[in-house]
Amino acid sequence: MHALCFAVGTDLLILSMDLVKNRVGVMGVEMRKAFIGTVLVSLIEKTNDSKVMQGIVKMLEEWVKNKSPIVINQGPSSREKSILLVKMMQNAEKRFPNDQELVGQFLELVNFIYRDDHLKGTELNAKLEPAFLSGLRCTQSTIRKKFFEVFDSSIRKRLHDRLMYIMCSQNWEAMGPHYWIKQCIELLFSTVAG
Repeated sequence: MHALCFAVGTDLLILSMDLVKNRVGVMGVEMRKAFIGTVLVSLIEKTNDSKVMQGIVKMLEEWVKNKSPIVINQGPSSREKSILLVKMMQNAEKRFPNDQELVGQFLELVNFIYRDDHLKGTELNAKLEPAFLSGLRCTQSTIRKKFFEVFDSSIRKRLHDRLMYIMCSQNWEAMGPHYWIKQCIELLFSTVAG
């Protein structure tokens, strides 16, 4: 009985977020701040329910991917989206490491941000770099391949340029305990092949 009530509560919460997501633009400053900064950030940081996290990622995905002027005006600002994406980056993989669906869903959104021409040069890319590096070491090979394509195309194909990037430019700390040399070797082999 308790599990059923919990599931119904989760579904109601996700439905409520779905109803409110397109009304953020018309909220007053304080209400908007409370919804984004308190409700959504608190859910990202504290919920133990991956279904709620998936609902938030789906909402962020709609906000980020939809280019309609009406939807853009009804959604949060770029700064607010950035805050939510960074919070998601800091919490999704760390708190739900075994939830491949959630991690994959979030990484697909990060990959979209790195590929989209309008978002490519924004501050969002710099802020989401640790999430991008997570995509390079993702256990799901299809996702990892998509990230490597972006990674490979972002650096000139000359061996010298790639070695300089590997040794001097890239901060590999965000890879954590992962063996990041594998990504470097892959990058160098694509030079030889290219």
